Amino acid sequence: MNVVPTPEANELTFVYRNWKGHIAERRVKDFKLVYNDNPYHNGPQWFLKGIDVDKNVMRDFALTDILTPLRQTQVIVNPCNYKEAPDVE
Repeated sequence: MNVVPTPEANELTFVYRNWKGHIAERRVKDFKLVYNDNPYHNGPQWFLKGIDVDKNVMRDFALTDILTPLRQTQVIVNPCNYKEAPDVE
């Protein structure tokens, strides 16, 4: 079976507290660190910017509001939609 992990499939998982105080586990892909201003936070600061996997939108996550260590998840993709043949006796 030729299943290839791709760099773009990497995700980060963490628990995050948003500006409303809601706490939830978040998954982000295509991420980078940026230093900028955001209308939901006071003053410029460091953010993890990436695609929220569950909402499929680009989001900024303030590093100060990430409540757990970041966990990297390697998502395995199957670019050829390969299916294994059933066992034959």
